[in-house]
Amino acid sequence: MAVRDPLFQAYVRRLHLAGGLITLAVLTALYTVADGHLDQTARNLEAERSRNQMVVLQQPAVEERITELRSEITSIESQLIARRLRIPEYPAEHEFSEHLNVLAGASELTIEELRPDQFFHSASMDRMTFRVRVAGGWQGLCTFLRQITSLERLCHIDQCRLTSDQETQTRLRCDLQLSIFTRAASPTATLEKGTL
Repeated sequence: MAVRDPLFQAYVRRLHLAGGLITLAVLTALYTVADGHLDQTARNLEAERSRNQMVVLQQPAVEERITELRSEITSIESQLIARRLRIPEYPAEHEFSEHLNVLAGASELTIEELRPDQFFHSASMDRMTFRVRVAGGWQGLCTFLRQITSLERLCHIDQCRLTSDQETQTRLRCDLQLSIFTRAASPTATLEKGTL
């Protein structure tokens, strides 16, 4: 049964219009919120894509640096092994003293003093210092020092002091403090030596 009252029909049209406007307002609000959320998500995804792209672009440089570092580590390990091989398990300080005498003679130097000075002990390595005084010409001193640093046995020059001889201007005195090292024998090496 349809109501034909014009006032009622105007009222119903207003309700429909109000309902349509409210629905439109709600849909617009939802669209705005959803659009803002989608924009934020799109910006986040773009930022993430840019970061990933930078990582991918930097990957060759990172891999190259890793290769360089591995090469450096290998080189350092080789140097450590070579240096360790230059450190004997036994002090052999008499052999070292005799070797210094031979080097000084070959460099035309006179040894005025050669004696062990101090001994330092640690868990993995021992260090013994020597006091050495040699006298001679400049060229001989340079040769002597160069030979010391290139010995098969690791030898470190801790101190070096040059003075001129007051009697002869061409003659110099060189006071040195040298260190030689001894590595601790490994337990397996000790056992093997005991069984032989």
